[in-house]
Amino acid sequence: MSVMHFAPGELNDLIVKELVSGRKYVDAQEKARERSAAQEAIAARGHKTIPGLGKLAIAIPQQEYFDLLGKYGNDAMHDREFLKDLQKKEPQFKVASL
Repeated sequence: MSVMHFAPGELNDLIVKELVSGRKYVDAQEKARERSAAQEAIAARGHKTIPGLGKLAIAIPQQEYFDLLGKYGNDAMHDREFLKDLQKKEPQFKVASL
């Protein structure tokens, strides 16, 4: 087994490069999820109410939904005022007015 040797600062540069590329990947994935949710919101506009479930009001990307759920709890995700505020903050995900 051989040991890799790096010049002073070279290892730090490689680590920074890897972290930056990882962050770019995460950002690209987030933008793709947001585009998908926005397209879903556009497609769902005008849909009728589903008996027992109600009407779709906002299409939230999965990761953002779980982040909000962890931060604010389950009650907030079913709170009308919370969802209204979320629609104002993220209008591209709005499907129907509350």
